[in-house]
Amino acid sequence: MKKKLCLVVLVFAVMTLFLRGIPYVAAGIAARGVWGVNYGSVVFPILLGAVALHLYRKQE
Repeated sequence: MKKKLCLVVLVFAVMTLFLRGIPYVAAGIAARGVWGVNYGSVVFPILLGAVALHLYRKQE
């Protein structure tokens, strides 16, 4: 059960990263430059996915 939950969280994090995070950051960089963008929309899903992947591998 925990293994499936980790996989679902990993898929959700990757989808969030590609569908919302990267386009937002790219548009922000184009409009305001590198230092004017909040990178939380990219960093948080990456960290969440890394933790989920670590826990998924730990279950095997």
